[in-house]
Amino acid sequence: PSRLATPLTEVEFEGRTAYGERSHLLFHVSSANWQESDRLLAGIMTAFGTPTREFIVGGHGELDGVMGGSFVSPRIEAAFTGDDISAWNAMWGHGSGQITVENGDLDVLDGIFDDGTAQFKVEGRFAIGSRTDGDEEFNARFGFVSLPAQRVRDVFRLEGYHIDGPLTGIVHLFGQYRRPFGFGGMTLASPVAYGEPFDWAEADLRFEGDGVRVDGFEARKGDGLVTGAALIRWNGTYSVNVDGRDLAIDSIAAVTDPRVTLAGRLQFTLVGVGEFANPRYEM
Repeated sequence: PSRLATPLTEVEFEGRTAYGERSHLLFHVSSANWQESDRLLAGIMTAFGTPTREFIVGGHGELDGVMGGSFVSPRIEAAFTGDDISAWNAMWGHGSGQITVENGDLDVLDGIFDDGTAQFKVEGRFAIGSRTDGDEEFNARFGFVSLPAQRVRDVFRLEGYHIDGPLTGIVHLFGQYRRPFGFGGMTLASPVAYGEPFDWAEADLRFEGDGVRVDGFEARKGDGLVTGAALIRWNGTYSVNVDGRDLAIDSIAAVTDPRVTLAGRLQFTLVGVGEFANPRYEM
């Protein structure tokens, strides 16, 4: 039984190794700061000859697993549990799952995060070792239930996209972290788009590297229906086409005025191309 500790990380381990090539070491990690613990692991693996960069992560928790193979190129299998976890520019609450680290890759299995109001699931592979330009950095599936739209904007660092509401859906992403490709779908319960409330909405998603294409968009407001499509780019630009029909005018917040009684049904077509910081629409 052996022990290694830093101010915020403690590692207990025991086992055996044959000339550093055939190892079987059981370990337990207690972390008061996952970022420091990950930095420690990345530093150890780099020192043994496997250049490894840190994964931006926060929180605290425990890790139980086994290290096999050689010290130069180990295989680490472990189960983790933690709280106050943050990653991808957002907070995720409590989390647990299985991970494998080998050849500069982090594989996640049965990863589930829950903050009491929203649930987020992840399975897939993430690069933590060095990559040449153009190489795939991740390939993963993400499932979410009642996930706040703001958290998605935080993950992709979107600004100006003012649609809020709890998201439920599944997305498969791959490629490079800053230029993801993939596909998926989502629904929104009681969304609010640019100050206008709706009953529900749904859409298909296609990630195209520089942005995401929203296809088959539908939003219901009473007996009215809004349909359309949009292309949202990570550089803050967009293009959108929307059609609305049979919308009760007295249900539209944008034209509600307590001094005037309005009635009737609204049909409209909206086209917009521009920047979120300086939007332009024709209706």
